Amino acid sequence: ADGKADNYQRKDLKALFAILNDFPEIVFCGDFNTPRGGEIFNTIAKRYKDNIPEKYKTSIDSNFHQAGHLMCMVDALFSTFHFNIKNVKLVSGLSDHYAVIANVFRA
Repeated sequence: ADGKADNYQRKDLKALFAILNDFPEIVFCGDFNTPRGGEIFNTIAKRYKDNIPEKYKTSIDSNFHQAGHLMCMVDALFSTFHFNIKNVKLVSGLSDHYAVIANVFRA
């Protein structure tokens, strides 16, 4: 995949936002299969805080991922501003994606 958004992803994003609207205070994370800097990721990041530090350029662990070395941040840790997310780090060696580790506090 080229990382560009398609209409299926846009439709799914609308459905996700409809669900998230029921949670005014939330922390959510996972593999979003859309790259940071792309349309879908940026649309989410306009509404929720992207807590993965910019120093991390990929969340793909090249030691495990079948595609090898990919510079692609597709995993995310988003939150509303009701939370302080501290000590965020990515840890390798567990999966084809780095694990996202963080301390979460109420603001």
